[in-house]
Amino acid sequence: MRLAAVIVVLVAFTAWSLVIVAPEGLPGLLALLRDLPWGRQVFVDLCIALSVAWLWLVPEARARGISPWPYLVATPFVGSISLLAFLLHRELVVRRTAAAR
Repeated sequence: MRLAAVIVVLVAFTAWSLVIVAPEGLPGLLALLRDLPWGRQVFVDLCIALSVAWLWLVPEARARGISPWPYLVATPFVGSISLLAFLLHRELVVRRTAAAR
């Protein structure tokens, strides 16, 4: 159940993000940050949330034998998508470990 939920959220959020972000790209983000205080607040909020996620991700990845670096490097570029990808990877490792026992 957890694996299916992670896959659904990862695929749906990635697809939705591509539809929203692709037309404007980085200039759209920069305009949002430049023109709207609300945009800046959301950006800072997301930076804080992703930093907290990093603090959890590193020890969790190492405990599961997963390198955290691909996910840490990807996070500034794709945000939560990299964290969702880590959750998918983690879930697959957990299942593989359980099956091996």
